[in-house]
Amino acid sequence: MAIRKFVIISLTAGLLVCAEGVTRHAESADENKDLQEKYTELLEKYEAVSNDRENILIQTKRLLEEKRSVRELESATEELKKKCESIESEKEEALKKRKELEQRLLKLSDAKALLEAERNSLKRENEKMQQKTYLRELRDEIAELTKRIKRDTEASSYKINVLKEKLGNAEKEIDKLETAKLVAETNAQEDIDRLAHEKNDALQEIERLRDNLKTCENDYKQQEGKTARLKKEIKDLEKDIASLDKKVEKRNLEIGDYKNELREYKKKFAEAVKKNKSFERQLLRTPKRLAELSRQNRKLTKQTAEMHYNLGVFYTKHKEYNRAIAEFEQAMEIEPDDSDTHFNLGYIYAEYLVNREKAVEHFRHFLRHAKIDDEDTDWARKYIVTWETYGGQKVMK
Repeated sequence: MAIRKFVIISLTAGLLVCAEGVTRHAESADENKDLQEKYTELLEKYEAVSNDRENILIQTKRLLEEKRSVRELESATEELKKKCESIESEKEEALKKRKELEQRLLKLSDAKALLEAERNSLKRENEKMQQKTYLRELRDEIAELTKRIKRDTEASSYKINVLKEKLGNAEKEIDKLETAKLVAETNAQEDIDRLAHEKNDALQEIERLRDNLKTCENDYKQQEGKTARLKKEIKDLEKDIASLDKKVEKRNLEIGDYKNELREYKKKFAEAVKKNKSFERQLLRTPKRLAELSRQNRKLTKQTAEMHYNLGVFYTKHKEYNRAIAEFEQAMEIEPDDSDTHFNLGYIYAEYLVNREKAVEHFRHFLRHAKIDDEDTDWARKYIVTWETYGGQKVMK
């Protein structure tokens, strides 16, 4: 009686092929899942970029409207400048008119002074006329001439006529002087009143021009302040527009990059879909492969058990009984009903390690699963009967 013989192990190449196919399918499924996740992420990024692009377009439209309003303000500012220039020209003209009026006032003042002097002289002449100084002198001269005429009765009539004519001329001259006095007084008063009225009008015109000048200066200062603020706002808006142009350009570049990346991922996704379809076709054939794999797995399991069994036989022949028991027990875990494994374990415990209880236990398992015509059954039965009878236990039938 000895340890039973080795079992020949043959590993099939089909099992490895099936295992490789399943592994490749799992890797492709993971890759497909990663591509889908990347595609979803890219879609989210694309939507975010689209939203950013819409926001930038809205901001750009708003800035264009503000730029248009700024241009309108610039045109309004230009008009205000023109108005200010026209106001300046009017101011200059008003100043010129003022100077002319001042010069005219000076002339009128001079004329008034002359008229006053003339009026005074006329008054003096009038006083002389009123005092009849000149008439008295003429009358005295006439009286003297009359006396002379009386004294010179023999004077020629020509002189008398001349004297009479002088007298008549003198009287006429007196009348003319009185008339001229009245006319001069009347004209002088009218000129004085007219000049005073013109002076008042000129003063009122000067005051009105001064008020207009102050108003124009205030408006010009306000317009200058508004123009400075508008220029500052225009510069700020130009800076904002330049910044937004840069952002739009940057966004467009990013959108181009995202579009290129999206095209690449779409291409990869199409390839993944194509691979997925091929894998789906392979999956349709998977049940057959799985059945084959199951069969190969059972075969591999059996071959693994046979490998542990052969190692146990090998260690037993080399008298490494503990290692042999470990290999036989691993084979028994895979195939617990294998009769040869139980026989070899029972034989080691019976002949080499002298553990009769374990030997009897394994021989009982051996007898339970062994074939009827197995030549070792009688020996195992005799061993059990011998040691159970020796120990006072019930004999096995």
